[in-house]
Amino acid sequence: MKWNRFASDSMAHELFRPRPDGGWDYFPHGRFGRGYRVNETEKNGLVDSLLRSRVALSVGATVVFALAIVFIAQIGGSSDDGGKTARTVLAMLAFFGVCAATVLLSHWHVRRLVKDLPLAETRLTIATEYRLAAAGMPKSTILLAATVGSIGCIGALVATWHVLRSGDWLAVPIAVLSVAAAAWIAWHYVHLWAHRPK
Repeated sequence: MKWNRFASDSMAHELFRPRPDGGWDYFPHGRFGRGYRVNETEKNGLVDSLLRSRVALSVGATVVFALAIVFIAQIGGSSDDGGKTARTVLAMLAFFGVCAATVLLSHWHVRRLVKDLPLAETRLTIATEYRLAAAGMPKSTILLAATVGSIGCIGALVATWHVLRSGDWLAVPIAVLSVAAAAWIAWHYVHLWAHRPK
């Protein structure tokens, strides 16, 4: 499938650094973790395994969160707001719980993949990480994501301001997270644009 090919190529550029001997250094956590030496066959196997696990985790997390929301929606209450506060808090806990479980399962899977691989001699620098990621992504995609992220950040800031004015404090964490997410997307893709191949 075309999407699978694009995802595989993107992952190969983001996580793997070519070696002078013709092999690859695999950095599962980018510049924040160690690298591992692999050959071409091992690289292809890692990409396929990582892609399958990401799809499975995404689908699983979505299904679990959806089921949690359906269950939470059935909760009533004798409070003045009819249980709205309790449902909001539980929904937020469910969201963060699913995110944490997904991260832990992904980390566990990566540890299984690299447990027998030799370590790379050097770590990945931030400049190299962005250069490799930008090389595997169309310039139009980078520019579009940077633009959307910037506009989204402005929109999230405006929404946060309205939430603060309305006094709906339960919505404040969600608004702040929206601002942070949009700002990170904008910052990330602006840096990718700066490191794109000329």
